[in-house]
Amino acid sequence: MEVWASVPAYEMYEVSNWGRFRYRKSRRQLNPSRQKSNGYYYVQLKKDGRFKNIRAHTLVLLAFVGARKGGEISRHLNGNRSNNRLDNLRWGTHYENYLDAVAHGTYKGRFVTDPIIKLQPESVADIRESLKNGELQKDIARRHGVHQSSISNIKRGLHHK
Repeated sequence: MEVWASVPAYEMYEVSNWGRFRYRKSRRQLNPSRQKSNGYYYVQLKKDGRFKNIRAHTLVLLAFVGARKGGEISRHLNGNRSNNRLDNLRWGTHYENYLDAVAHGTYKGRFVTDPIIKLQPESVADIRESLKNGELQKDIARRHGVHQSSISNIKRGLHHK
């Protein structure tokens, strides 16, 4: 059954759990556009006289699940970027998104260059312990062969467990 909810911060619009959009008053449908560069769908919403392009899957999650927690991204569970139904979407970590891509066969190696993904759980545990002991981030990064920003992300909780 299709259920409609207000788009947070854009109350003149509604989004459904099926990933469809409409104006609240007239119930006239909005057609999402597909971004050529990455295949994601977005809708153009107006607020205070300004238009903003927002990804469709993000709006579905905001309306039905709520705001993302620090470091979370939206995940298409089946790998199909045109399927913006709520049952295909979740907030999650970059690592969970990577595992999704491997599981549904859309992994194209693009995550391999992300040093935070390359770290094994044992290394992450060691990094966290080193941080607790007051070791400098630049020294930890050098020892693990990653950029200091990766150590900072782990410190801020933006890495898988």
